[in-house]
Amino acid sequence: MKILVRTLVYAGLVCAGTACKPASSGRSAEKGYEAHVHGHEGHDHDHDHDHDHEGHRHEGHDHDHAGHHHDHAAAASVDGNTIAFSRALQQKVPFGIETVHYETFGPVIKTVAYVEPSPNDEVKVIAKADGVVIYPSKPFIDGSEVKAGQQVLSIGSGGLANNNIQIRFNEAYNRYRLAKAEYDRKAPLREDKIVSEKDWMRVSTEYNNAKTEYEYLRDNFSKQEQMVKAPMSGYIREMSVRNGEYVTAGQTLMVISQNRRSFLRAEVSPRRYADVKNIETAVFREKNGARVYTLDELNGHLVSFGRSATLESPLIPVVFEIDAVDTWIPGSFVDVYIRAIGDREVLTVPNTAIVEEMGSYFVFVRLTDELFEKRQIEKGHTDGMRTEVKSGLLAGEQIVGKGAISVKLAQSSGALDPHAGHAH
Repeated sequence: MKILVRTLVYAGLVCAGTACKPASSGRSAEKGYEAHVHGHEGHDHDHDHDHDHEGHRHEGHDHDHAGHHHDHAAAASVDGNTIAFSRALQQKVPFGIETVHYETFGPVIKTVAYVEPSPNDEVKVIAKADGVVIYPSKPFIDGSEVKAGQQVLSIGSGGLANNNIQIRFNEAYNRYRLAKAEYDRKAPLREDKIVSEKDWMRVSTEYNNAKTEYEYLRDNFSKQEQMVKAPMSGYIREMSVRNGEYVTAGQTLMVISQNRRSFLRAEVSPRRYADVKNIETAVFREKNGARVYTLDELNGHLVSFGRSATLESPLIPVVFEIDAVDTWIPGSFVDVYIRAIGDREVLTVPNTAIVEEMGSYFVFVRLTDELFEKRQIEKGHTDGMRTEVKSGLLAGEQIVGKGAISVKLAQSSGALDPHAGHAH
C-alpha cells in the first residue's frame, strides 16, 4: 500500500514539473506532448487524455500549441519575400493574374489637359432687337435645364422710343395690311389682263416682303417684347445678361450646351513636336486618380495639333474630342498621357500590378496558385495604364495584375487570423 501511494505521489510531482498541457486527439496530441518534454531522462509521460477547456471549446479545428503557433494558410508572410494568399481570399477581393509579355511601346508625353465643351455641342442665343432684358417669374440661371422652343427670357422696350419693339411690330403689321389689300385688289385684274406684268411683280413682291417681316415679328415678338426661346434642349452653361440690362441686337444673351461631347486641350513643349506628329493614342486620368480612361473607351479622336509656336504662345496645342464625362466639367483639368507611335519592344505590366515601398517598386510573381514572391523591379515610362519594366521580370512569368495591394496588405499583417476575436 505504501509502495502504491509513493508511486502516485511521485507521478503527480513529475506531472506538475512538466506543466502538463491539454491536448487534442490524434496528431495534435502527439505534437503537444513532444513540445513539452523537459528532458527528464528515463521518464516517459504519455498524456492520452483530452482536456475540455470550460468556456473555450474548439470544435472543427486542431491547435498546435508548440510555441503557440497557428498553421493558417489563408494569408501569411512565409518569409521576407514570399507571401501565401489563399484562393478563398482571392475570391473575396478584385484579383487577377497576368502573364508578362513584350509589346510595342512608343514615347509618352505626360501633361495636363483643359476641359472645354465641344463647339458642335453648344449654341449661343443672341438678341434680335435692342431692348431691356426681362427675366421670367422663375428665372433661369447657370446650370438650368431647358427644352427646345421654351421661352427663357424676354426683351422689352423699357419705355425707350429708339428702336421700340412695339412700334416696329405695329409698323410691320400696317405694311402687311396695306400690301395685302393692294395684292387682293389687283389679283383679279391680272386675270383680265388689265394689270401689266411689271406692275403685278411689284405688288406681289411688296406683299411677300411685308408678310415675311410681319410673320417673323409675330412669331418672335409680342406687341411689347421679344420672346427669347431656347433653340435646342440642354442646360444653360453661361447666362451672359442680367435682369433689367439693356442689350443691342446681335449681343449674346446666354450659351446653351448639351454636354454630350467635350474637347480636351493639352499643351506640349515644341521639343516634343516629332512625337506630336506621330500621336497613336492617349490615356486620361482624373486629378484625384480615381478613374483612368483610354481614348477608345471615351469614343474619342485627335482633332488637331499646332504647327507653330510664338513668344506669346510658346507651347503647341493638342486637342482631343471625347464623350463627355459627368465629373469632368468645362473648366476643369485632367492628366493626360499622350503616346506616340514607336518601335521599341519592351516588357510591360499594368500599373495596378506595381506597389511602392520606401521609394522602391515591386510586383508579386506567382509561384503556385496560393504562393507569391515579392520582387523588386526597375520602372521605365508609363502611358497611364501600363508601365515599362527595365529589369526584374522575364517574359512568360505570371504576376498579380489586379489586387496587388491586397497581397501587400496580407504581407504587412503577417497573417489573417481566422480566430481573431478570442485569445488563447
